Amino acid sequence: MANNKRIGELLVDLEFITKEQLNAALLHQKKDAPQKKVGEILVELGFLNELDLLRCLAGLFRIRYLSSDKLSKMTIPQWILNLIPLEFAEKYNVLPFFCYDKAKILSVVISEPQDRKLPKLIKNISGYNEVEKYLALGSTINAAIAMHYKNDYTAFDRLKELNKGGVAQAIASFAPRNEPAVDSEYSDSTEILTKDKRKISDRVESPIRLEDHKKRLSDHISSLSLMSDDTFIEVLNIIINVLEIYKGERFKGHSANVARIVKEISKNMDLKTRETYYNVVGAYLHDCCMNAPEHLSLLSFNTEEGVNLIKKYAKSSKRIFEKARLPGEVENILFHTFERYDGKGYPDGLKGKEIPLGSRIIATVDAFNHLLNFEEREKRSENPYKFSFNTIKSFENKYFDPEVIEKLEEVIIDNFIDEKSPRVVIVDGNSEELNVFILRLKRNGILPYLTDDTDKATNILKNTSVNLIISEINTQPMDGFSFCHFIKTHPKYKNIGFIFLSKENDSNQITKGFEAGADDFMAKPYNPDLLIAKINNFIKLETKKTEEEAERSTRKKGITGNLAEVQIAELIQMLSRGRKTGVLKLFKDEEDGKIFFYNGQIINAQYLNTEGVEAFNNLIRWEHGLFILDPDAKLSEQKIYESTEMLLIEACRLWDEEKSD
Repeated sequence: MANNKRIGELLVDLEFITKEQLNAALLHQKKDAPQKKVGEILVELGFLNELDLLRCLAGLFRIRYLSSDKLSKMTIPQWILNLIPLEFAEKYNVLPFFCYDKAKILSVVISEPQDRKLPKLIKNISGYNEVEKYLALGSTINAAIAMHYKNDYTAFDRLKELNKGGVAQAIASFAPRNEPAVDSEYSDSTEILTKDKRKISDRVESPIRLEDHKKRLSDHISSLSLMSDDTFIEVLNIIINVLEIYKGERFKGHSANVARIVKEISKNMDLKTRETYYNVVGAYLHDCCMNAPEHLSLLSFNTEEGVNLIKKYAKSSKRIFEKARLPGEVENILFHTFERYDGKGYPDGLKGKEIPLGSRIIATVDAFNHLLNFEEREKRSENPYKFSFNTIKSFENKYFDPEVIEKLEEVIIDNFIDEKSPRVVIVDGNSEELNVFILRLKRNGILPYLTDDTDKATNILKNTSVNLIISEINTQPMDGFSFCHFIKTHPKYKNIGFIFLSKENDSNQITKGFEAGADDFMAKPYNPDLLIAKINNFIKLETKKTEEEAERSTRKKGITGNLAEVQIAELIQMLSRGRKTGVLKLFKDEEDGKIFFYNGQIINAQYLNTEGVEAFNNLIRWEHGLFILDPDAKLSEQKIYESTEMLLIEACRLWDEEKSD
């Protein structure tokens, strides 16, 4: 009930519904539908548009959504439905609708985005490696299950009748006096403008584009929610993000991102709930009173101008918040966010642990976020998260607390890895012993796959490009020697490096390992620095071979080719793996298009009058034509930031949906 109330109050705050409408829905829920969520009741009563509710929930839980109109028109192949049995679908209110079979990614619609166990259950029952979640209302999913599994094509008609079933008199009595009741049909209601936005736009010169003024204020900030269980935090999130919208594009969502990481670090440091709460509030407010000409962080101490700005604006929070009756702990945190760990900060020159812990956490995260979003960086191959973290690490003990930096790394380390990251399969049953080692791999930008089963390891190889295998000798169902022999004699896997990492270290075992085809053998306990060095060396050699192979392939085709001989998706993947830079020019009939690569990353695409992702999604559908890779062509401005793998997955999904429609 608490969660229902929180969602309802957020809808009131965003002016989707009135307080009276929320109370009526809660009363209806209590009397007639205790198992039903308040959002669905609001839709059924006609107080709320289904799309508005989905947009709000999607922003709150950071998830994409599908409407009932979309699901009712969708065609789902039977083999995809067979991946999840009907009994499971009905029990957990889940519907599979698309999959990218090559990458083993299954797309499903769910109604419980906070259920952490559900993705694992779906993986187990479907056999797929990843689950891509989309949100829909529970009643919508029930109707979709009835239609797609049971061929009940009247299910969505009944759902629409249900959503029109609110008593007209009751709807009118709770609707705002000066505004019509919200239409319960599945229409786009983005033309509604909140009163708050009118007031703000009268006073502030808005940097938002003119076409965006048709959107409600809630539409601008719904995707930036911290996902807090506290209504005050949600309202604070809205207010701060409104202010940041008017400060400029780079500020948009800054405080919400800082608050999210601050919250995770506070939890990882086992702080009390109240302390975490104060830190989150401080994170939201740390920047809102800064009217400085640029974003300030502890890194601003690197320049004389930055030091002068800090001295000028560091006390802004105290002057502005002293009448706001904030908790004293929050005021103290805000007042000391520019203290340096070495004691040379401002305003009081506090040192080390003298600085409030919340201030130390916020200062570290704020500087990290500053490097990600406010610094102009040259195009570089290094992962931006890794580069930003390493920069923060270089100021350890000078500006930042080493303990906080360590916790920051734990929170963000998965972002060190992207689709270009080398992949290593580790076959070992002792996962606890390998936790530190896995952390070291991620720190080096290496994606580890850990399993205790050689059959599962083989399945990983089938679906993923792997650079190296590290294995114990005592594995199941194949022992390590047999598994190594299988890898080294398989035509597809024989070039993958293989290292034995085992407690069995007598000379006979070592000899047997090399006879099976192993590239190296290390005994436990091992020197982690030496092992990481060996792994990096194997990866460099393997990467060099891949690049040489890609170069030979390109030369063989004379940097030109025919799409009848090679699929465009495979061509793009080859250029990405080979870290190519240049323009892939495509020609078909009277049409032409371009895909721009920088070091293997797709940065833009152009086709007819479109560019970016839209142009890429059209070009990926070409089944015939000619291509030429021009490495000397001028690159365009970057308009695409997604990874190659995600671009291909999303393009295939959209194409499949359009064909179904």
